[in-house]
Amino acid sequence: MPSGARHRQGIVLHLAEACAAGTTPAQICEAFSWLLLLCGGNTLIEAVEHWQEAARERLVPPPY
Repeated sequence: MPSGARHRQGIVLHLAEACAAGTTPAQICEAFSWLLLLCGGNTLIEAVEHWQEAARERLVPPPY
């Protein structure tokens, strides 16, 4: 089973909770930027792709 940013369900769940708590897309982008340092570029790209998909499904606000 995938873990971390590769697990879409977890990313979408945390994005939705963060947005419900009032976190802005800019703040989420800042948090996602740490993925590059800690997990590498591929993980960052996958996480943003999950965010874009969730935004298209109207589950969360878009990243930009």
